[in-house]
Amino acid sequence: MIIRIIKSIMIKAIISDIGGVLTIWDNLLLLKDIKNTFDITDAQTKVVYDELISFLGTGSISEREFWKRFIAKVNTKKQLPKESLYLREYAKQVKINNEVLDILRRLKSQGYQLTALSNSFRPHTSFNKRCGFYDVFDLVILSDEVGLIKPDPQIYKLTLKKLKISPEEAVFIDDCMVHIKTAQNLGMYTILFVNPQNLRYKLRKLGVKI
Repeated sequence: MIIRIIKSIMIKAIISDIGGVLTIWDNLLLLKDIKNTFDITDAQTKVVYDELISFLGTGSISEREFWKRFIAKVNTKKQLPKESLYLREYAKQVKINNEVLDILRRLKSQGYQLTALSNSFRPHTSFNKRCGFYDVFDLVILSDEVGLIKPDPQIYKLTLKKLKISPEEAVFIDDCMVHIKTAQNLGMYTILFVNPQNLRYKLRKLGVKI
């Protein structure tokens, strides 16, 4: 009991990923749309996408430049559609996990600083802002806006600096173990997101008031 009380006093901020935690979206739908649009194989889609995605995720290239490089690498004669290929399926399919949103609202009411720390791309960022997906957070750190991308330790350090807290005063929530490992190495408490029920359990186990 004493340990739980100490931890609850130490923890000041809850830092959460967006995609796969607060929002529900299957990235395989995007990859399938890309494959069908350019008439290429699954292997081509994944290899080239993985090679280029960090450039888009850090905001160092535009979406149009991303697809220009993609088309050149897969050597297709198919044309890029007029609408955003990144938004075509995303806008139709993405939705809020209301149970997670309720947890975040409860945490905010308890006085914790809520922060979004997400790898994002400009088309998704703009759409998410219009839909109010970031509204519950006090601070929003997006990879395409700060030029850093998880699991680079620098984006975590930037977040902690903006919050003016030490690593042990934060809980980091993400659905990707690679991203979790970096936060752990920096000394943050971490929760690998599985579902809302498990999230509540893990938060309470850390002594977080919820």
